[in-house]
Amino acid sequence: QKGTSRLALYGLGALREERLHRMWREGKVSFLRPEANNGEDASDNDNEDIEENEFFNIFALHQNRDVGRGSKNCVQETMIPDWMDVVVWGHEHECQIDFTESVLGTFRITQPGSSVATSLVAG
Repeated sequence: QKGTSRLALYGLGALREERLHRMWREGKVSFLRPEANNGEDASDNDNEDIEENEFFNIFALHQNRDVGRGSKNCVQETMIPDWMDVVVWGHEHECQIDFTESVLGTFRITQPGSSVATSLVAG
């Protein structure tokens, strides 16, 4: 927190995509949200008690992105909670630094890509 600005940062390291997809489908992935101003616990990804704009929520993850890989070999944008504001998508090599709207239109995505060539294949 700085002044009246409050930031909540969430992260997810690399996991095998099939395992992560199964965990997400079975409800085993949750986000520990910060306490609301009134001191009540704001944990869990479905908690709607937090005021809509109390925190600016950033999610950084290092997983394959859904670009035709198959439904279980990636993280799909629809899996990410709609209360996120920005998603920083790591692991993908292509740089798409400009923000794009999520498929549901509830958050924005940036994909920094690799800073050096990691493949000799065109594209």
